[in-house]
Amino acid sequence: MTWLRIAVGVLIAVAIGVALVPLAVLADLKDGGTGWGLCPQGLDACRSSYFAGFELVAALFLVLAVVLTIIRLCVRLLRRIERKRAARAYLARQREVLARHQAVLAEQQTLRRTPPPGTGPTAASQVTPAGSPQPR
Repeated sequence: MTWLRIAVGVLIAVAIGVALVPLAVLADLKDGGTGWGLCPQGLDACRSSYFAGFELVAALFLVLAVVLTIIRLCVRLLRRIERKRAARAYLARQREVLARHQAVLAEQQTLRRTPPPGTGPTAASQVTPAGSPQPR
């Protein structure tokens, strides 16, 4: 489960990195670079096709959508695992409570079956019928 949390963290970092790619391309163009291949001769002599920027944006959106979908699946899996773990823990607690309750009931039943002290079979033989003299 920890590995799943780490994977979600890495995927979030990847999504942020992909979202920052257009800024990196603009920074590269501003410093006189090729804009990661967008303008091979630099910004001054940029003669790229009309769709080069759209292709880059479409590729970035596609990658970002895939990464976000994987993040969503990982989070759903993580939630499912946590729910199962919580359900197992709840059932274990309920079994413990039930076992304690059954032990208390069994103890109460044994106490009910056991006669109190002084009322056992020996004490019953000492009881005389009413009206008869008691031996001293």
